[in-house]
Amino acid sequence: MDVDAVLLSRFQFAWVIAFHILLLPAFTVGLSCFIARSNSTGGSPSATYTGVCRPSG
Repeated sequence: MDVDAVLLSRFQFAWVIAFHILLLPAFTVGLSCFIARSNSTGGSPSATYTGVCRPSG
């Protein structure tokens, strides 16, 4: 298999798309829960759990 610029750019495109679809949404949801919890406990994320972003079920 010949590795050329077109093949490398396709691999890079696939990696970027996979990263943005698979990893960034999970990071964004986790970070928003952390920020919401920090704000609801007066700025201390290590305070007692307040139920923010708790899964229902």
